[in-house]
Amino acid sequence: MKKTLYSILDTFTKMNVRKRSVFFLIVLLITVPILTSSLHTEVGDDVVREGIVTIKGEEVFRIGLNSKTPHQEVTLYPQKGEYAVLEIQGPRIRIKEDSTSSQFAVKKGWIQHPGESTVSLDQGLLLRIRSVEIATKEEPDQKEEIDYPF
Repeated sequence: MKKTLYSILDTFTKMNVRKRSVFFLIVLLITVPILTSSLHTEVGDDVVREGIVTIKGEEVFRIGLNSKTPHQEVTLYPQKGEYAVLEIQGPRIRIKEDSTSSQFAVKKGWIQHPGESTVSLDQGLLLRIRSVEIATKEEPDQKEEIDYPF
């Protein structure tokens, strides 16, 4: 009986170590590609980005963003009785306040890397950043087609 108990405990501890090892390996395999891809997509301060604001699919505001961009606030009125205040500070931009009850876009905070975006579904407002290199690849007559959720 004791021999059986020891063999069961021995097997259990070996399995537990294996499970921990497999778990660690899976976590490592997931995090390494994420970390390396984030290092490759980081944009230096010398690269110019632009912040683009669209309301219900129509572009209403665009601004170049870099370290020399002055601090400013812009108020937009997406619909009658609604507002959104954008705050621009150097290479980053955010929705400082808006009239929605959820305040989701306000809670998102600052965005500054190409590909990042903030959305206010109640107002149909989309704030996104993209690099100038991506923006200049488009032909001037061709509009970018995006499927908007609203």
